Amino acid sequence: MTSTDPLDKGFQLAHFILPDREHAVQVLTAALERLRTQCLREQKRFYWRDKNPRNFIRCTTRSDLDTLQWLILFESEPFERQYERDGNQMLEHMIIRYVKYLVRISTPASSFYVAIALGRLLRNYTTQETQHIYEGLTERYLGADQYRRAKGSLLTKVQERFGGLLNTITTVRGEIKFETLDNQAAWAALVDEALTQFTPWSTAGICSHEMAVGISAFSITAGSNPTDQDKIETSCCHVLIEPACFRRLLRKLALDASETRLALPRFVMKTVDRNNGGNRKHAANRPELSDDERNGIAAILARRDSRRRKIRPQSVTVSVDGVQYGDLDLGQTSKLQIALPERATLIDIRGIDELGELVLATHLIRSNQDLIKPSRSRLTLRNGRIDVDISPPDSSSGSQRAILSVEFRPRLFVPSLKNVSWRPLFAFTFTGLAAALIAWTVATSVYNRKLRQLQHTIASTKEPLQVGNTNFNQGRADLILT
Repeated sequence: MTSTDPLDKGFQLAHFILPDREHAVQVLTAALERLRTQCLREQKRFYWRDKNPRNFIRCTTRSDLDTLQWLILFESEPFERQYERDGNQMLEHMIIRYVKYLVRISTPASSFYVAIALGRLLRNYTTQETQHIYEGLTERYLGADQYRRAKGSLLTKVQERFGGLLNTITTVRGEIKFETLDNQAAWAALVDEALTQFTPWSTAGICSHEMAVGISAFSITAGSNPTDQDKIETSCCHVLIEPACFRRLLRKLALDASETRLALPRFVMKTVDRNNGGNRKHAANRPELSDDERNGIAAILARRDSRRRKIRPQSVTVSVDGVQYGDLDLGQTSKLQIALPERATLIDIRGIDELGELVLATHLIRSNQDLIKPSRSRLTLRNGRIDVDISPPDSSSGSQRAILSVEFRPRLFVPSLKNVSWRPLFAFTFTGLAAALIAWTVATSVYNRKLRQLQHTIASTKEPLQVGNTNFNQGRADLILT
């Protein structure tokens, strides 16, 4: 039985992808750290959805639970690539990674891309059949050319990920496909298990509701807020990914069962898997985190949080999907611009302190029909702030790539009174007050002496001093009426 604890669920997912306990803990820790440093909160999208409840959603804003799940899929990839470079992989590992990668690159876009990734690349449903599946679920109708463009986009990204491990063929109609494995049915159970693991966590428990009311984008969210577009979109992804729900949808649409349409690619590997489908039972292997591992993860995250609060970096590095694209020297340059690659998903900003490199912020990129959506976020540091701005392609210049701008704005320095030495300050203040007191005493003494001299002079004057109609005599004035 799968645990409901997010840490155990995350560890089980990481261990399913990477059957190495130490590496699984590292993946979970990195994913949790990225979740804590996520700096993009799309308030404008929430506002837009509340004002336009009937408009179709083209990309999903995930809950924190689903975001953690997706980040685990993302963080496992460097370990996967290292295993593949070592050239000592079993075929079942490669199948899990292939299924995982299709889910990882399609879910950030929308259920439309999930339908194409799992219908056209994982399985060999035709364009028309995939169109029928998506329309039957969402009641949204798109042209066949949009399905073909999306399939081509996903195919290109899969080729970039697996490189020379996959071979392609061209059909008589000019369609590009991957060479497929023999005996696809032998791997059906493993594919189902992988898809179950990758089904959005937030949708757990909706399967029984779907059985009761039927499957559609509207019935699966019956009773929910009609403006909760994200819930509807995530539920659609659930139906397309979760094996039992997808089979019910296929039966409703009178299409072939999913296990009969598998189209797993043939991987070019040095090591031959002799298990022919894998005798290892992943479903029975549900490891849980030990208390020491939990405490270790908590300690690592606490230390890194403390470093982030104190760090005053002199420079930061900007990476996109794990590839470093530029450095920003906070002492000399204030702005960095990068042309984002197509289908980018995650921006990473890192700084360096005395302990080494540290993740400062994670910015999730949203896309819409292969176009990156504009967004903004802000990272606050002790020595200033960094503004992250993604702008859409400039059609006037003919550019097809979105621009990432990273700008540093220094903070006005105000010295802290905590580090001030008070003894010199008190001495300076006392000296100033003493000097002021002496000056006031001298000035008062001189003023009083001058005043007495003037009074004496007036008193000794014999002739009265007349000004106008007023006589002054011995300091006394009498009004003379005329």
